[in-house]
Formats: sequence, C-alpha cells, structure tokens
Amino acid sequence: MSSRHSVLEAVLMLGRAKAYELAKALPYSVSTVYYALYRLEAEGFVEADRDYYVPTFKGVLYYVSYKGCNFIATNATRRLINRHYASELNDREICDALEFLSKRMPHSRHILPALLEAVSGAKLSDLPPSVKRLLATAMAEAGGPIDNVHIGVLIGNIFAGYCKMCSLVVAPCRSIKL
Repeated sequence: MSSRHSVLEAVLMLGRAKAYELAKALPYSVSTVYYALYRLEAEGFVEADRDYYVPTFKGVLYYVSYKGCNFIATNATRRLINRHYASELNDREICDALEFLSKRMPHSRHILPALLEAVSGAKLSDLPPSVKRLLATAMAEAGGPIDNVHIGVLIGNIFAGYCKMCSLVVAPCRSIKL
C-alpha cells in the first residue's frame, strides 16, 4: 500500500487527526506524511480544519474504490452524517451505497452534493435501495421539518428524508399536507 493510501486510511480510522500525530504513528518519514496529506487535501480527499485533517466523503469513496468497503469506510461515513439518521442504516446498506457511488466517483467533497452529483440524471426507481436510503439520510440532515412527521426535502410530490412512520425514504408521500 502506498504512503498516501496509508495516510488516508489512518485519517478515516481516526476521523480527525493532527499531521504530526499521523507522522509519529505511521511507518513513514515526517516529510512523507506531510506531503501525502498535502496531496490528499489538494485532491479533495481530506480537508484541513485548523491543525486537524478530517476525511471528506470523496475520500471515503476513493478509499472504497481501491480497498473495498469495510468497517473503516462505514464508520467514516457514519461520522459524516447525523448520528440519529446514521443509526437507521446498517453496515451492509452503507457498503452497497458506497460501492455503487465509488464507481461514479463524484467530484464533490461533501456527502449531499456528492450524492446528488452521482445520481443526477438517474431515475429514482433505477437507483439501488441502499443509495436511496443514504440520499434520504443526507436530505434529512440538510433539510428541515416539513410537518410533525417528516424531516427532509420535498421536491414536487417526492419526499426525501426521514419519516417518523416510514424511516428513511425517497418517494412520493400522500400524508404530507401543506
């Protein structure tokens, strides 16, 4: 595994890490780790947040594209989405969605724009259920309350988000009364 892959994996595992801590923990020289972080940030796979480096959704998808989906990728994805909604998704669903999305490799760094970019132009009925549920999770986090039961986004008659009766959903909803 290359140094940049090792550095990205370490950032994904930790969720948030200082460059020097990574350099001490990894079997590479300090300059190699710093350069790998510089390149990963330039490519959008990690972001610098003051003294810390945090993974982006694009970084998770890149990791899945070369390493496959595992607990590191699912845990990193859960950290990138709201904890309440993340608990609605099981690891298999997250992996199925990540594997589907990693083949499309969107350019956006953050989860909602990356999801919208990856599924743009596709019919909702053609998307795998796992992708729809991950999209609903991101929409629930980004959107707001529509009524007492729904949190998310309503586009035309399509609701994407969290329904207290149905859980995570991307579908027309007859029970929304505006």
